[in-house]
Amino acid sequence: MRTLSNRVLLLFASAMLVLLPFGAVTAQADEVTWTVIDGGRTDAYGGLAAQTTSGGAASCSSSNLIVRFRDGTGLSGTSLIMITYGTLSNCEASGLPIEIHPRGLPWKMNATSYDPQTGTTTGTLTSDDAAGISAVVTLDSLGCELAVGGPGTDKGEIQATYTNSTGQLFFSDANLVITSVGLGCPVVSLGDQLTVFANYYVVPAPTITNP
Repeated sequence: MRTLSNRVLLLFASAMLVLLPFGAVTAQADEVTWTVIDGGRTDAYGGLAAQTTSGGAASCSSSNLIVRFRDGTGLSGTSLIMITYGTLSNCEASGLPIEIHPRGLPWKMNATSYDPQTGTTTGTLTSDDAAGISAVVTLDSLGCELAVGGPGTDKGEIQATYTNSTGQLFFSDANLVITSVGLGCPVVSLGDQLTVFANYYVVPAPTITNP
């Protein structure tokens, strides 16, 4: 009788496993969580460089960001790092002074992977704004104004990494394009692909891990 009861229970348990959706069984196993130590508001200092497929180039030797890191354990990778404010100074293109104004802040880094050997988190920088990551560039001496954003109807996004040991926040991508360009703008053309490199150091530097 005890053996029969055990068999009935085993059959019942097996039937329940078959009836349950596969995702319900594996959801917890597949869930990725993050830990951020000493998160919160930080400052980041650095600069950037950009080049278009038409040969136009621009750089900013000085840039300051206000960056907010999530804090705690068991975190999702969504908005793990958030840039809430940014200024770009000492910017030039072809030897002429320009101004670059970021749009769509805050920009949010959604973490996608972690390398425990280097302590580097990789993710995608995006924005809740309809245009995603975007910026307006002005060259007053030539009456030039152009806009940068995502290609076509896509939102602007940039690949980003953060390294614990150095506090380095690095952006590098060729996903952005020139979405509008004024008549006074030299070299660049509408639809030009833009390659961006930006390097910042976060102070104080939080620690991100993916247990």
